Amino acid sequence: MKFGNTRFSRKRKVSKGGYNFKKAKRKHIRSGNGEIKYAVLRVLKILLPIMMAVVFLLGVTVSLAVYFSDKAKPVSSVGTDTAEYFTPEQKETLLRVVNKSNPMEKDDIPELTAYDRFQVHSLCIKDLEQLLKAARADGVLLKIDYAYVSYNDQQQLYIQKFDELKKKNQFTDIRAESETMKLVPKAGESESQTGLLFSFADETESNFKKSKSFAWISKHGVDYGFVLRYPKEKEEVTSMTYNPAVYRFVGKSNAMTMRILNMSLEEYAEYMEQK
Repeated sequence: MKFGNTRFSRKRKVSKGGYNFKKAKRKHIRSGNGEIKYAVLRVLKILLPIMMAVVFLLGVTVSLAVYFSDKAKPVSSVGTDTAEYFTPEQKETLLRVVNKSNPMEKDDIPELTAYDRFQVHSLCIKDLEQLLKAARADGVLLKIDYAYVSYNDQQQLYIQKFDELKKKNQFTDIRAESETMKLVPKAGESESQTGLLFSFADETESNFKKSKSFAWISKHGVDYGFVLRYPKEKEEVTSMTYNPAVYRFVGKSNAMTMRILNMSLEEYAEYMEQK
């Protein structure tokens, strides 16, 4: 019983005047780590509004910089892509349709620039380089098969194809001419004379339609201003047989709009004239 009273008396002594661990712990927190935490909170309360104000001002500054930067860029005369600029004359050149009804004169020679072993119109040289460079970066071996063709050279190509079809298929002259014009236009009636028409090929696959180059340019050509010139579903409009390798440079804005509207160059040029 004495042992029990002793335990009871110690418990009361501790509870009344002995060492209270909980109270000491709270005091320690207030005097040590607690003061540090409290000081940190006070600093944060001061710095947080300042940091928010700085972030806000930075956001406004960046927005204004982007806005005025865009305003400073030349606006495209042929579409919404502010990265390209064309004069009215260049705009007409990009959308020029060349065919039997709209032939080019023999002495109508465009502004040409040398690229590799080809001659191309100066309007498309930068986009052409970027197109081929991007294809290589994606592991695609896209290359140019032919580009600018002069009036005289086009005449020779037409004669060769005419003789080939006539001999091979035993066509009459009228039939041979009709079939030849679907494949190779006469001199002055080919857009190859503009320097904006290209036939592409793949370095490893002879059948272009089965190549990686065909799949790549079909998807990415418009990103660089190139459109399929003679689509399969537009043969009645173009009067030319579908050719998966022949592309025409029209500029990025035009190319993207043509894809959206599903228009051939003939249709799009007429559409733009009516706007």
